[in-house]
Amino acid sequence: MNETYDAIENILTQDVLGSYTGLLSLSDLPLMIVSKAGGVLYEFVPMPEFCKCVCQHVPGAACPELQQHLNGEVQYRCSRGLSSIVIPVVYEGETTAYVAGGNVYQEEQAYQKYMQDVQQLAGESGLEAEFVAKTLSLLR
Repeated sequence: MNETYDAIENILTQDVLGSYTGLLSLSDLPLMIVSKAGGVLYEFVPMPEFCKCVCQHVPGAACPELQQHLNGEVQYRCSRGLSSIVIPVVYEGETTAYVAGGNVYQEEQAYQKYMQDVQQLAGESGLEAEFVAKTLSLLR
C-alpha cells in the first residue's frame, strides 16, 4: 500500500467514520469517499440502488460519469439529471481522495426522472425493466 492510502487509513479510523456516518445519515443524502482511481472506499450514506445497479458498471467503483468528474467540477449533473458533488480531500497538499455524492434531482430537474427510457436502460444494464423502473422511482 502506498503512502497516500496509508494516510487515508490513518485519517479515516472507524471512530471518525462512525461519527460522521451517524451525523450524515440524518441528511439522507448519499455520500461516499472515492479514491483517486475511482474506487469506493467508504459509503457514509449508500448511493441509490438506481446508481449502483444501472450506472455503476464495476462493483466497488464509482459510476463512470462520476469518475470523469474527479479533478473537475465540484458540482455536476449526470446524464440522468441527478445533481452530484465531488470535493477533493487534501492531505499535506496532495489530493488523496474525494468526497462524492448528492445524487438527487434538484426541484427544477425532477421531471427528468419521468422521462428516462426504462427499456433502454434495462437493455444497457442487463436488468429487468421492472427493476429499473422501481429503482428509478425511488430517486429523490
